[in-house]
Formats: sequence, structure tokens, C-alpha cells
Amino acid sequence: MTGDELDNLTDEELQNAVKDYSVFARATPEHKYRIVKALQKNGEVVAVTGDGINDALALKGADIGIAMGIRGTDVAREAAEVVVADDNYITIAHGIFEGRKFFDNLQKGVKYYLSVKTALILIFLLPIILDKPMPFSPIQIIILELFMDLAASAGFVAEPKEKIFIPDPPATQKRTYSMIG
Repeated sequence: MTGDELDNLTDEELQNAVKDYSVFARATPEHKYRIVKALQKNGEVVAVTGDGINDALALKGADIGIAMGIRGTDVAREAAEVVVADDNYITIAHGIFEGRKFFDNLQKGVKYYLSVKTALILIFLLPIILDKPMPFSPIQIIILELFMDLAASAGFVAEPKEKIFIPDPPATQKRTYSMIG
């Protein structure tokens, strides 16, 4: 769909058109912004890449604005949430994979930490409830915590990504769209 055709569409018509079209040519900054908003109204998670002043509106309006760091203008870099320092699209994919690895390891760490702390609380709660002596002295608890937390932290930081990696795209992601300005 061309920019001239976009000019003749209302916002509601554009919201339906983005379901049928995936390439938009001769798009002005306003067109790009309208397309981003139409996709968002349809429940899509929208990421926009851009390097020029003409991309600033769409970068700012998108869920994730990604600007190019070398060729990108200052306006584009300021409007975006992410700046790709080397202007290489592969870097974006690597960033997503590293982010997923970090998030996965963070989830594992929180689960481990909560399970250990729950067990520790139970160790001290049960003797109080059963009117028994405490199993550990305070210094023993501090030493136990020190070694457990250090070992867990080192393990989760050094853990590699999972061998079998299944991408987790947003549930609403269905297509890739191109806006050519």
C-alpha cells in the first residue's frame, strides 16, 4: 500500500488494512505513526527500526523504538528506547537472545532464592511452634547464608543459555511489516 492510498483511509479503515497489507511504500512520518498506532490497536506489539528524522514519530510511538547508532540522526537516537551501536540488524537478534537468557536465569535465581529462604524460615519456625530448641546459632546461620548465596550467585551468573531454545514471541505477533519512506 502506498502513502497516497493511506491518505484516503480513516483510522478504522487503516486498522483493518494493516491486517491485509504488510508492505507500506512512500510512507511519510505521519503515515508510519498511523500504521504503528493501527497495529497497536489491533493488539500487536510493535517494534520500529529507523535512522532518520522521518522515523522519529514512529520510533517514539512504537512499543520498542530501535535507532541506528552510526548512520542514525540525533533525533532518531533520542526518540528510540534502544540504539544499535554498530548499525547491524543481527545485533538486535543477539540482544533479544541475551535478554531472554538473562530473564531465564533471573527467574531461576528467584525461584531458588525463595525456596531456600522458605526452608530456612521453616527450620526456625517449626522449633518455635513445637517448643523445641533452635537448631542453629545466629553465627551458623550467617555462615550458611554467606556460602549458599555466593554459590548460587556464581552459578546463575555463569550458567549458559538453554541448549534447546524455543523463541517466545508475544502471543499477538503474527506478521512482519515493512514501511518504506
